[in-house]
Amino acid sequence: MRRAVLCVWGVVCVGVMGVAAQRGARPPEPVPAPAQQPTFHAVVDLIQVDASVLDKDRHPVRGLKAEDFTILEDGKPRKIATFAAVDLPDPATLPPPPVAWMRDVAPDVQTNRLSDGRLFVMILDDALIPDDPQMKAYAKDAAKKVIDRLSPTDLMSIVFTASNGHAQDFTSDHAKLLAAVETLDPKYASYLFGCDTGRPNAGGVGGRGMTRPCNGANSDGHFYESSERVLSSVVEYLSEAPQRRKTLIYVSPGVPVDFDAKSPVLAHGSGPSGGDIGQMADRDLQMKLADELQQIFHDAQRANVAIYSIDPGGLGALESFVRNKMISAGLPAAAAIAVAQKEMNNDQDFLLSSASNTGGRAIINTNDFGPAVEAMFVENASYYLLAYQATDPGSGNLHRVEVKVDRPGVEVRTRSGYYASDAKADAKAAALRAEAPLTSTIAAMLPKADVPLRVTVAPFASSTPGMASVAVVLGVSQSAPGERATETVDVQTSAFTPEGTQRGSQQQTAHITVRAGSATDTIRYEVLSHVELKPGRYELRLSVHTSLDDKKGSVFTDVEIPDFANEPVSLSGVLLDATAHPSAAPKDALAGLVPIVPTGERAFESRDLVNAFLRVYQGGTTPLVPLSLVIHIVDSHGVTVLDRVDGFGADSFGGATRAADEHIALPLSGLAPGPFVLTIEATLGKTTAQRAVRFEVR
Repeated sequence: MRRAVLCVWGVVCVGVMGVAAQRGARPPEPVPAPAQQPTFHAVVDLIQVDASVLDKDRHPVRGLKAEDFTILEDGKPRKIATFAAVDLPDPATLPPPPVAWMRDVAPDVQTNRLSDGRLFVMILDDALIPDDPQMKAYAKDAAKKVIDRLSPTDLMSIVFTASNGHAQDFTSDHAKLLAAVETLDPKYASYLFGCDTGRPNAGGVGGRGMTRPCNGANSDGHFYESSERVLSSVVEYLSEAPQRRKTLIYVSPGVPVDFDAKSPVLAHGSGPSGGDIGQMADRDLQMKLADELQQIFHDAQRANVAIYSIDPGGLGALESFVRNKMISAGLPAAAAIAVAQKEMNNDQDFLLSSASNTGGRAIINTNDFGPAVEAMFVENASYYLLAYQATDPGSGNLHRVEVKVDRPGVEVRTRSGYYASDAKADAKAAALRAEAPLTSTIAAMLPKADVPLRVTVAPFASSTPGMASVAVVLGVSQSAPGERATETVDVQTSAFTPEGTQRGSQQQTAHITVRAGSATDTIRYEVLSHVELKPGRYELRLSVHTSLDDKKGSVFTDVEIPDFANEPVSLSGVLLDATAHPSAAPKDALAGLVPIVPTGERAFESRDLVNAFLRVYQGGTTPLVPLSLVIHIVDSHGVTVLDRVDGFGADSFGGATRAADEHIALPLSGLAPGPFVLTIEATLGKTTAQRAVRFEVR
C-alpha cells in the first residue's frame, strides 16, 4: 500500500480542494453465469501482458494458441511462461431478466466473493468539463453507454476530479453507477486563459471592459493539476490488482499540456492587444504537468492499465465554447478563434497521448459515442493473457514490450512497455502491511476473500441527537476445526465518506463456540455490532481475522443514512429475523437498538418463520399525523403474492425520534420456490420513502 490513508471510491483522497491544499493553489468554491476469467497466480516476477487481436474490420480474432504469439522485450524474444484466452459474454446476447425488479433491485447483503472479470474505473472530469449544457449532456451520454455495455462479471468505480461527494466504489450494480453519472455538475474551470479571476479591470482585453484581465497566471491551473492528479491516483490504485484486465475510462476534454515544455511561451500561444492571450504564464506549472503525465504513463505501463479517453467536446463543442467565452470577455473574434483552436488541439493531444501510450483508444471528434464504445468493449471482450519471466526484477527499469501474432493483416493492441518492480518500494509496502494487518486489509482496492464474508447493514435513528445507529450483521464462513473450540474473531469496521474521509473506526473481538467437523466441513456464524454516524452516504469496510486458522478477510458495503430527525417521513433499514439462522455473537449487541436478533440469511426453507423489522419516522416539529405503509411481495414472474396496507395512528409515533415499529411476517409456507422482493413504501405529502429486500425460498 502506497497511501497511509485509505482513498475510497476507487482512489480519490485528493480532488480539487486536496490538490489546492497540497500545492498552494487557490481552491474552488466548496461545493463497477458467465465463465470466469483465467488468472495467473502469484509467481515471483512474472510479467503479465494482455493483448487484443483484431482483424481488418476490428473484430476480435479468436482461437489463437500460445505458439501463435511472440513477445519481444527490448527487441529480444522472451519465452511465454503462461497463456490463456479470455472470451467474455456480450451483455446484448444474454437473456433479459423476466421481471424488472430482478435487474433494478440490488441485494442488501454484500459478499466478498468476486468474479475474475474486468475492472473499470471511469473518471468524470468535472474539474475541466466546461459549464456547458451540451458537453455535460455528451459526457453523461458517453458514460451511460459505457455502463450499458458492462458484462455481469465486470466491476466499475466512478470518480470525479472536483466534487467527489457522489462517487461510486467498485460495483456491478448499474443503478448505482447511473445514479453517480447523473450527479455530474461541471462548473469549475473558467476557460478564460491567462486571466486572473480575482482582480477587476475596466479596460480589459482590447479595452472592451473585460472584468478578468488576461496575461496573468492561468486561473485554471489548479484544475489541470487536479485532473492529472486523479488520473495518476487511479492508475496507482489499479496497480493493486495485477491479475485482472484493468481499463481506465477518462471522460474529459483533456489537460492542455505542452509536450515540449521547454520554451517560455506555453500551451496556448500568442494573442493581440499587448500580450499572450490564454498562455500559461507559470512555466513551472506546465513543466510539472508534463512530468506528471510521464509518470502516469510509467505507472500505467507497469500496472498494465489501458486508458480509453472520451472527449465530451464532440464535434467542435469545446472549440465553440472557448471561442464564445473569450469573445464575451472582450477578445476580438479572430484572436478568440485562434485561442479556441489551440485549446482544442492541445487537449486532444493529451487524450491521444494518454491512450496510445497505454494500449487504449481515444474517442474524439464525434457526437455519437455508441460505435466507439461498442468497439472498445468488443476488443476488450476477447483477449489473450500472456506472461513471461522478468529480466531484472527489483531494478525499477523501463522495458519496451512488443507482441506479435503469426497472422497476416491483424492488429495487436497491448501496452508498449513496463517498469520492473521496485525493491525499495515493495519493501516499504510490505512493512506498512505488517504494521497494521487489519487496516491494510481494509485499505485494499478490492475485498480480500481468504475468509468468506457477507454483510448487511441497516440505519436507525440514534438516541444521540443528530446521529444514527447503523446495525451491522457480519456473516463469517470457515473450515470446521477438528474438535469443538472457541473461535476468537477480531473485526475492524471503518466508515468513509465518498471523498475518502474516515468518519469512524472501531475494533471488536467476538468469541464464538464452534462445532467440530471434518476438513471439508464449513461452519458459519454471524458477528453483530453497530456504528454511530451522522446522516449521509458512507462506505463501510470491515476486516476480519480468525484465530483458529489465522486468516484475514474483508468485505465492503454502502449505506445511505436518512436525516431521520428532519425528513417528513423516512424508513430505517430492514432487518430479517429467522427461526433457523447461524449462531450470532454477541447476542445482545443490538438489544438496545432493535427488538430482534437479525440475520444476514436471505435464502430460506418454506417451513422457516421469518419476520422483517423496520421503523417508520416522522421528522421535524410539525404535529404527528396518521400514516400508512404499503407492503408488497412480488415473485420472479412479476406476480404480487402479498399486497397489504398497514396503518399507524398519530399516537403510534413515540419517543424523541418520533418512530413506530413495523413487523412483517413473510408468508413463506405459501410461496413457491424462487426469488422474491419485499418492498415497503411510506408517503407523507410530497415525500416518499421506500425500502426493498430480495429473498429466496428454497
